[in-house]
Amino acid sequence: VKLSNCTITGNRAIGALGGGAGLGGGLYCGYESDVTVVDSILWKNAAMEGAQVAVTNGFEYGGRSSRLTITHTTIGPDYDPNGFESLQAAGGTAGAPSAGERLVDGQTLTRQYDSGASHVNVIVTLQDHAALRAATRWGDRGSEDALRAEMARRQQQALSKVGASDLKVRRLYQNIPAFSAAVTRVGLSRLLSDPMVAHVEPVTRVVPLLKQSLSLGNAAEVRRIHDGRGIGIAILDSGVDYTHAMLGGGGFPNRKVVGGYDVGEDDPDPMPGTVGHGTCCAGIAGGALGIHGDYVGGVAPAAGIYAIKASDANEVLFTDAELAGWDWCITHRSDNPAYPIKVISNSWAVEGTLFTDPRNADSYRPSFVPMVQAATDAGITIVAGSGNDGSAGEGIAWPSAMSGVLSVGALYDTTGRVADYSNSGATLDILAPADPMYTT
Repeated sequence: VKLSNCTITGNRAIGALGGGAGLGGGLYCGYESDVTVVDSILWKNAAMEGAQVAVTNGFEYGGRSSRLTITHTTIGPDYDPNGFESLQAAGGTAGAPSAGERLVDGQTLTRQYDSGASHVNVIVTLQDHAALRAATRWGDRGSEDALRAEMARRQQQALSKVGASDLKVRRLYQNIPAFSAAVTRVGLSRLLSDPMVAHVEPVTRVVPLLKQSLSLGNAAEVRRIHDGRGIGIAILDSGVDYTHAMLGGGGFPNRKVVGGYDVGEDDPDPMPGTVGHGTCCAGIAGGALGIHGDYVGGVAPAAGIYAIKASDANEVLFTDAELAGWDWCITHRSDNPAYPIKVISNSWAVEGTLFTDPRNADSYRPSFVPMVQAATDAGITIVAGSGNDGSAGEGIAWPSAMSGVLSVGALYDTTGRVADYSNSGATLDILAPADPMYTT
C-alpha cells in the first residue's frame, strides 16, 4: 500500500468495542502489510498505543511482521502522555487522572527508596474497559469470564513494558485491571509513563481492630428470625480456626466454615498462625449456637463462614493482600450455592487515618474503589470497622470511610455509650454493641 499526498488528522483509535488499547491513531500497519507513506501529514491523532503510527510484528498465534517506510512526511505533535483524557469519553475507558494524580502518596515510596530499598511494593491500577464492565452480567459465567480475560490482557500489556529486573509481580487481580508488584525506581518511572496506568499507590500495612469485635452484636432476638440461613459471610482477617467446636470442629471445609483461602500466602488452607483475631470475628458473625461461659453463639448461627486469611508468613496484614481477599470473594462467591457470599467482614484498618469525606477516602487508596463497585455489582456488601483511634466525632478510618463500604463503630454493650476507643463521625453508618463481647 502506498499513501501519497495524504493528510490524516483528528482520528481516535479506541480499540475493539471501544475499550481496547487502540493502535495507531493515524495509521496502523499489521498482519504482514507493507506500507509506504510519502509527502503526507499525520497530525493530531490519538490512541493508547502509537498516537500517530503503530506497527506490529505479529499477533498471539504467531509472527506476521509488517514494514513501514516513511519519507518527506510530517508527523506530530510530540507525544503527550497526559493527552489521552478525551479517549475515555470516546471509548468508555474510565478514570483517567493527570500525571500528578497517577502517583498516590509518592512521599511514602520516596522514603523507602531513599532508605536503601531497591524494590518497593506498590499496587498499580490500570484504565478500565468501561463499556465491557457496564455490559457484564454478574451471575453469567461467560460474561464474567470475558471481563476477567480483558483484565488479564490489560495486566499483561502493562507488565510487558517493564523489565523483569525492575518489576516483580506480587498479585494479579481478576475482577479489576490492577496488580501489585515490587518495583525499582526505574520500574516506577516506566509505569508512570504508561498512559494505560491510572494510579500507582504504596502497599500499606493495616492493623486488626483488636478492641472492636465484629460490628454486630446483642442480637439474640433478631437471630431467632434472621439467623443467616442461606448466606455466606467472608471473614477477611488473620484466618479462622476451623477445628474449633463452634466453627465446625473438623477439617476444611466443614459444615460451618464452608470455604475460603489464604490470600496472604497463596495457600488453600486458611488456618491462622498464632493470631486468633479472625477466629474471634468468625465466632461473633456465625459461630454455632451453644453456651460456654458467656459465649452463646454467633449473630447469624445458620450462616456459612468463608475464612479468608490475608496475613503473611510474619502474620502481618497489607493492603494488596486485603484487596486480593475482596477479589477472591467476588470470583468465588457462588462456590457453595447453599451459602453464596453476601457479606465481607473487615475488622482491620490503616491506623491513624481519619476521613470525614468519602471522596477523600476513595482517593487515599484508589485501587480499592473499583473493587468495591465490583463487589456491589456482584451482590456483596462490604462491612468495615470504623477504627480504634478514639476520634469521637473527628472522622473514621480507612477503608470504612470509603464510598460503598458500610462503616460500623462500637458501643459499650452494657451502657449503650460509644466506646472510648471507637472512631465516629458524621459519615459513620452504624453503631453496634461490641464491648464486652465473648466469642470463640
